[in-house]
Amino acid sequence: MNKPLSSIGVFYFEFKRMIKIYFRNKSHILNSFIFFILSISVIHIGIGPGNIPESSTAGIIITYLIFTIILNSELMLDEDYRNGTLEEFQIIGVSFEFILAAKYFAFALILILVTLFAIPIASLFFEISLASLPLFFLISFLVTINISLLALLCSALTLGLNSSPLLPLLILPLSLPVIIIANLSVNNPSLLLIPFGSFLVLFPITMVSAKLSIQSSL
Repeated sequence: MNKPLSSIGVFYFEFKRMIKIYFRNKSHILNSFIFFILSISVIHIGIGPGNIPESSTAGIIITYLIFTIILNSELMLDEDYRNGTLEEFQIIGVSFEFILAAKYFAFALILILVTLFAIPIASLFFEISLASLPLFFLISFLVTINISLLALLCSALTLGLNSSPLLPLLILPLSLPVIIIANLSVNNPSLLLIPFGSFLVLFPITMVSAKLSIQSSL
């Protein structure tokens, strides 16, 4: 008889499965990268080089990063909901929160990889100094892990619905404090403790809330 998987084993299995799915469908990653770069380039052409201070540049980059997350947020749950995988996960005898955590971390990792390539290109458009790049990477990282939590929760809340128009309406208003803090943290990096602390608080709350929402939809 096969030994049942532990919760950590299920987490690892699901995380690896989601990463394989994302890389098998490379168009999603490529589209995210292209959307991000094209959006940044439109602002650069429209306003002109050197006319945007670094504090405002952070807000612009973070705003388009949030849009990128929204465009891809349905990838976390929708496909598994349609093919019945989520229902199977309900009966394998492990905490469903571990499944959701694996999906979340895989999704966030892919977006972080996109920003690792996109931020240096954005720095060329907006003439961001080399010394400021580590701060912009850190801001993007903290924004990604926080907004991805919102995306997971909103995806769970709208599961089974025609969620395409609903997700932006749910996520964007909740993202406004993140955009404001991103702007302010360019001149005051200590403010980044706020999104870091919010992640530590919101992560367990989101996992439990998303689990309950999904269970009510199955």
